[in-house]
Amino acid sequence: MSDYQVYRQNMTEAGLVYQDFVSDLLDRVIGLRVAVYGSKFYQYQKGESRTGVEIKFDQKYADTGNLYIETDEKAIPRHGDYARSGIWRGDNTKLFVIGNYEEIFVFPLHRLQSLCRSGHYREVRTPTSIGFLLPAADARPNAVWILAPEAPQQVVQYNAQLHDQGIRLARELRHPGQASFFDEVPS
Repeated sequence: MSDYQVYRQNMTEAGLVYQDFVSDLLDRVIGLRVAVYGSKFYQYQKGESRTGVEIKFDQKYADTGNLYIETDEKAIPRHGDYARSGIWRGDNTKLFVIGNYEEIFVFPLHRLQSLCRSGHYREVRTPTSIGFLLPAADARPNAVWILAPEAPQQVVQYNAQLHDQGIRLARELRHPGQASFFDEVPS
C-alpha cells in the first residue's frame, strides 16, 4: 500500500468516526436523525445520506480558523479533470454540516453555494481537492445552527433569520415513522 493510500485510509476512517459522532449529536440535541448510506453505490446514486445531510470533518479548523468547503475532488492524485463534489455534487443534500469536535456548523447547502459564487473567498487547490476557505467570522452568520458538544446547552448559536428555513428543511428531510422534532426553538 502506498503512503497516499495509507493516508487516505486514515483520513476516511477519521471522517467516518466524526460522521457517527455528529449523527448521534444531531439526533440527541436537535432531533435530526441522519441515515448515512454505507455503500459507494447508494452514495453515488442518492447522496451521502438518506436524510439529505452531508457531514464533513475539518481537522485543520482549530488551527486555521477557516472551514474548508470542498467543491471538486479526485480519488487519487492524477492528471485530468476533477469531479464535482462537496457543495456542487448535485445529489440530495440539503444541509451541509462541517466542523470539528469542539464546534459544528450546520448550513443550508444553497447558502454555501451562494458564498462560493460570491468570489470573496480564497480558492485552495490540492492534488486531490478544490475548495474555498470560509473564515469562522463569515461562517457564523451564515450557519443555521452552531453546535458545541461540550457546552451546557450544546446549541450555542442559531441564526434566527435562517432558523425557520432550517426547521423547514429538517422537516422535509424527516422520514415517515421518525419522531417529530423542531417543535420548539433550541435554547
